[in-house]
Amino acid sequence: MKFNFLKPYPLVAAYVLFTLGTLTSILMIVNVFWLFGSALLVLNLVTFAYFAYNFLMSKIIITERGVKYIAPFRRYEKRWDEIENIGVLFFYARKESASIFFTTDTDLAQRLKTREGIKICDSYFSMGYRKKAENEIKKYWTDPIERWYGGILIENDSKLW
Repeated sequence: MKFNFLKPYPLVAAYVLFTLGTLTSILMIVNVFWLFGSALLVLNLVTFAYFAYNFLMSKIIITERGVKYIAPFRRYEKRWDEIENIGVLFFYARKESASIFFTTDTDLAQRLKTREGIKICDSYFSMGYRKKAENEIKKYWTDPIERWYGGILIENDSKLW
């Protein structure tokens, strides 16, 4: 089953910022600062296009063979027997901030203590949390799906909300 890397909310926020930047650029072009406004408009368009393309084209595919992470400039694939841990990582004590991660690392707690440790790479990739994705994973993954808050394993996730 295919899942988008992120929920659409970050893209909506980027679109709002893009619109504000575009309006600012147009106002600058109309006024005296036409050269600076034009450059700002082009920079705004390029930045928005890059992030929109990256967000829309990034996918996680969960199958009976394993998990694939497909992005415009990266592609990682792990079989179920290669994956050491699958868990839900909470950045804040809210469900909306959660992400599902897949890792081949054995020292998971050390990795999750820093944001630097959770960059997408061959041994760690993640997606925005969705209950449907967790249910799909449970079809193929027999170990428990752990809950993490920072670098701390949570025994009972009802304490978070």
